[in-house]
Amino acid sequence: MAEVTEFITYTLKHPDDDSSVAFDSVVSTLTSLSGVTAVHHGTRIEDPAIHLIIVSWSSHDAFTDFAASESYTPWLANLKTLAASPAFYQAHLDRSPAQVLDAPCTEIMVAYGIEKPEFTENLKLFSDRMTEGGKAGALKGWHASSQGEVTTPIARDAGGTPGDAALLLIGWDSKAAHEAAKAAPGPIRDNIDLLRKAVDSVIMFHSILKKQ
Repeated sequence: MAEVTEFITYTLKHPDDDSSVAFDSVVSTLTSLSGVTAVHHGTRIEDPAIHLIIVSWSSHDAFTDFAASESYTPWLANLKTLAASPAFYQAHLDRSPAQVLDAPCTEIMVAYGIEKPEFTENLKLFSDRMTEGGKAGALKGWHASSQGEVTTPIARDAGGTPGDAALLLIGWDSKAAHEAAKAAPGPIRDNIDLLRKAVDSVIMFHSILKKQ
């Protein structure tokens, strides 16, 4: 069965208080599950108030088994003591995200209100060309790329209208390495227009993720 990657984004409910106990409980519960292959966490470099937990599930069944278990309610309660209005979404990625998430810096792009199949085809083409360029040495500091559709409609903002969405993840040596690659002639410049069509809006950020 296909792997599923879950993204949980949140701000701290009480940013001035020590939240380490609740956070450790949330993460340790996840890492104890046989259906979880990895847990990564970090904040956005561009906005450190926004936190991110990424859960790599071996399958969707592994997630639904946890959601139906007795452990889920106390886990969610612990998360909610820590997080203000956590947002959850999942994606099926075309390549295992391990190399991307384990990279020194991870670029994450979320595309909202996409038109299928045009945007999803363009996104795959962009990601494939990034991978080809990276492996050929045309993208200094590149580690890996992965992309896929979000499994359920999501809204960009709280209270917004949910729509189809997709993700692009790219691992880099650093945010500066990504910016340098973007500014230089090469695969990003040659293909960036693919990501500007058949989509309502896009957010992009970088995180330095820690693996548990």
